[in-house]
Amino acid sequence: RLSPPMPLKELCSLRGHEDRVWCADWHPKGEIIASCSGDQEVKVWRKLSTADPTSEDSAWMLMATLSGDHSRTIRAVAWSPDGVYLACASFDATVTIYEYGSDGKFTAVHTLEGHENEVKSVAWNNEGHLLATCSRDKTVWIWEQGMDKDFEMAALLNGHQQDVKRVLWHPLKQCIISASYDDTIRQWQEEEGGSDEWTCTDIMNSHTSTVWDVAFEKFPESAHSRDAANPRLVSCSDDTNLIVWQYKDSIAEDEQGKKSWQNACTITGHATRAVYAVDWSPENYIACAGGDDQISVFEETACNLTDGTCSWQRACVVEKAHASDINCVRWNPDHIANGNLLLSCGDDGLVKIWRWIP
Repeated sequence: RLSPPMPLKELCSLRGHEDRVWCADWHPKGEIIASCSGDQEVKVWRKLSTADPTSEDSAWMLMATLSGDHSRTIRAVAWSPDGVYLACASFDATVTIYEYGSDGKFTAVHTLEGHENEVKSVAWNNEGHLLATCSRDKTVWIWEQGMDKDFEMAALLNGHQQDVKRVLWHPLKQCIISASYDDTIRQWQEEEGGSDEWTCTDIMNSHTSTVWDVAFEKFPESAHSRDAANPRLVSCSDDTNLIVWQYKDSIAEDEQGKKSWQNACTITGHATRAVYAVDWSPENYIACAGGDDQISVFEETACNLTDGTCSWQRACVVEKAHASDINCVRWNPDHIANGNLLLSCGDDGLVKIWRWIP
C-alpha cells in the first residue's frame, strides 16, 4: 500500500554559503531570494526566467554575492516593499543598505551605525520609508529615509531587559512588534499628535523562554477575511511552543476601551527543541522550524469569531528537513503567481525551497 504523498515537497537546495545561513528573504515579486550567513556574505538567487514558476522543476541560479561590507556574521536580510533596497544586519553592529538597480547590480548606498552590539533583525514598514533594527544592546531603533534618500535615526526604543531577537512592522499600522531574550513580545506605537515619540503600548508575556520570531497573519485579496483590519500574530520560542495572538478589547478592568494582544491559542507538543522560525502564509497555514531540524505546517481547525480563540493542528511534518538547526522559514509573498512556495535555511549552510500542496 502506497503512503500518501508528502504535502511539503523539497524542490531544490541552494548551495554556496560557507557557514550557517541565518536568514533568507523573498523579493516582493517572489522570484529572487537573498540569504545571509556567518561567512559574512549575502547571496542573491534568481529563478531562471525560462522555468514555469508553478512547475515542479525549480531552477535557480546565483546572481550576486555581496561581500566586503561587514566584518562579522550577517544575521538578517530584508527587502524593501518596492524591491529596490536590501537591508542587511550584522553582528558588527551596523546595517548595510544595498540598492538593486535596473541593471541587476547591487550598490551599497548606506551604512547605518549606532547600535552598541550585534544587530539581530531588520524590517521595513509597509510604505518603505521607515526601517526598524534591534540588537543585543536591548534597544530597537527606527530609521527614516528622507527626501535625499539618506537614513536618519528617528527614535530609540528602550524597554526590553535583554537581547532583542526580532522586529516586525504591523502590515497596516505604524506599529512595531519586537521579540526578546527576556521572554516577552512588545508592541510600540508612535504617540498621537505627530510628536515623533514612540512608546510601548503592550507587553505579551505568555512564553516562558526566549521569543525568537514573530509573524503576522496575511490576507490574500480573494479571501473573505475574518478581520482584515486586525491581523493576528504568531510567535515562537525556546519553550518549544507557538502562540497565536488576537488583538481585541482588553479584559483588564482598568483598561476599558483599550485593545490589547491576547493569547488565542497555544500550540504545544510538536517540537522537542527550541523553535527559531515561524511564518504565516496567505492561504492561512503556519510553518515553523528550529533546533529539532524539522519543518512543521499547521492548519486552522476552528476559530471563534466572538472571543477570538482558535484551534490548530499539524498538517505535515518533515523530519531532518535540514542536517542541523533551521534558522528561518518564509512563505513566498506571491502565492498566486508562484504557487505555495516555502523557503528554509539552516546551520548546514543550505537554503531550501519547498512546495506546499495542501
